[in-house]
Amino acid sequence: MRRIGSSERRYIDEVLDGEFKTSTVGAWVRRAEEAFAAKLGVRHAVALNSGTAALHAAVAAARIQRGDEVIVPPLTMASTALCAIYQEAIPVFADIDPDTLTLDPAAVERAITPQTKAIIPVSLYGLQADMEALARIAVKHNLVLIEDDAECYLGYANGKVSGTCADMSCFSLQASKHISSGEGGILVSDDEELIDRARCFSVLGYDVAGAKQGRITREILQHPEYARHLSLGQKYKMSDLTAAVVLGQLERLDDLVDVRKRAGAHYRAVVEGFDWVKMQVVPSTHIHSYYTFAFRLELSDLDFSWQDFRKKFLELGGHPFYAAWRLTYNEPMWDSNDFRLARIVEQERFHPDFRTYFRERCPNAERVQPQIVQLKTNFY
Repeated sequence: MRRIGSSERRYIDEVLDGEFKTSTVGAWVRRAEEAFAAKLGVRHAVALNSGTAALHAAVAAARIQRGDEVIVPPLTMASTALCAIYQEAIPVFADIDPDTLTLDPAAVERAITPQTKAIIPVSLYGLQADMEALARIAVKHNLVLIEDDAECYLGYANGKVSGTCADMSCFSLQASKHISSGEGGILVSDDEELIDRARCFSVLGYDVAGAKQGRITREILQHPEYARHLSLGQKYKMSDLTAAVVLGQLERLDDLVDVRKRAGAHYRAVVEGFDWVKMQVVPSTHIHSYYTFAFRLELSDLDFSWQDFRKKFLELGGHPFYAAWRLTYNEPMWDSNDFRLARIVEQERFHPDFRTYFRERCPNAERVQPQIVQLKTNFY
């Protein structure tokens, strides 16, 4: 199966035929938003230029600000935590479940303080967290629940498709994802007020951009009294060229996801029974979408390392595979002189060492991160 089909090429040609006239710019983005929302069965979608932009817009829409706390997992791409930092909020890292590798609801409950404003679970490697438990916690403590579904298209938790289990959910269209436009992101929600804020934030704070109004009309824009910027915002809009590819990819979403699910099933059948391979556990209530096939090498009783395994795997004809990201709080960025990071590290409750504080609270993540292998599932 080819990654890019005829529809994507045809739609791009149609966009180019329009020559980016101001009267038509944004029409394809709106089509992509409506198609994405319809596919998931949600009311609203905002198309943005990256998955990170979608997360940042969601955090801004939740009115997260300086001093607020946002609970995130440490085992994921750093964007999840960075979007809190961009708002000068504090990412609070809660431990993962060592079997599912996703955010542990019990650890989340322990991490809540009066300053906590949001929880951002990640659907890691294509598997959603325990969204029912996390939703109960969010309601109990009046927190905003934002799901990072960058790696999870058409995954399910308790019968609900990814993108419908939180106040807001964010998807990535980066090159490695189930569907891709090279780069891009989508934020979805049933909450019109949250979408209004997210869209406004994503277009430099323009005050007429909302859930139903993604474009600024000429009649408004050309008026001398038009006050453009209701609030601070970013330039995160998706382009029509990108949206054209998204539309074509959405037409093939089921097939493109099914390729990965079949790959995941084949991998499971092969490695089942190896007592030194610990597969990512899929609860009976969940359906995995297999962005990658992840497992842990339980090496404590073996005489080889992760690096030895990879070397032998490649020697035997295997494709190059990925490790897990370094835990976000272990990244070297915390040693930089960025004022936002320094403000977090210097807080009294992180004394004497920011990393030690979270290492003590995330023993599962610390233990499993060096063991993880991610095998590719996007073989076309």
